[in-house]
Amino acid sequence: MLPEVLSNEAMSLAPGRPKRVISVSALLGPDGALRGVRLDEGVIVSAARLTYEQVQDLLDKQLSLDPRLDAALAEADRLAQILRGRRLARGAFDLCVPEAEVQLGERGEPLAIRRRQSDGAIRSSKSS
Repeated sequence: MLPEVLSNEAMSLAPGRPKRVISVSALLGPDGALRGVRLDEGVIVSAARLTYEQVQDLLDKQLSLDPRLDAALAEADRLAQILRGRRLARGAFDLCVPEAEVQLGERGEPLAIRRRQSDGAIRSSKSS
């Protein structure tokens, strides 16, 4: 994780705020094979800032934000599933290790450490 000053300010993708970027565009075939790569400098304006939980709800069709955003995330999920399937077919394996969630007090001192429920959206909505 990035420090909060970076993730919420300088490198934030807060909706509606233009940010300079270097984009990496990867052209994938229907089978997930890489067909080409391009680097471009540009400016983006993010449409939404979503949590993993919101993305999972969107992929599970329990949430809808905007038809174009919904479709883009569904397509990204479809491609992620194809790429994951390719990795598994080549012998990769999936380590499902629980995450820790640290509860902090007012002065930033740790009060408790709990297991965090794994978010499917991090890996892909429907793991194979």
